[in-house]
Amino acid sequence: MNSLLLILFTALFQVNHSGPKLFDALPNVIHIEASNMGVLLTNENVGSKITMNTQETVPLKVELFNYTKWNEEEKTVAYKLLGYPEGTHLIINIAIRNNQTIYRGYIKHMGYADAYTISFTGSELILTKTELEHIVVE
Repeated sequence: MNSLLLILFTALFQVNHSGPKLFDALPNVIHIEASNMGVLLTNENVGSKITMNTQETVPLKVELFNYTKWNEEEKTVAYKLLGYPEGTHLIINIAIRNNQTIYRGYIKHMGYADAYTISFTGSELILTKTELEHIVVE
């Protein structure tokens, strides 16, 4: 009985702590080119696969997973990260406040998230991982 509890505890410990280990393998900078930006504005492309450029040598392959338009001023787009464990998502929130568009992003997996700052150059969105430690999210 004790060995069964030890195995169960070990398995739970490994699962609960695999989130931060995963983040070490994620790109520090992600580029979304203007040709792919349509997915941020419409929900017609749910399920489409997209390649995002990164500073690393391997591009980030994603699939548009969910699109939520909360109201006219705010929407959230979620991408599945292909090639990463199930449940790993890139989340981008787009909000209009005082006639300015504000982008927020994070990569979420198993209750943890890494925050990304987002800048817009006109031809692409650039997501840069912040220096913060992994945050716990619901």
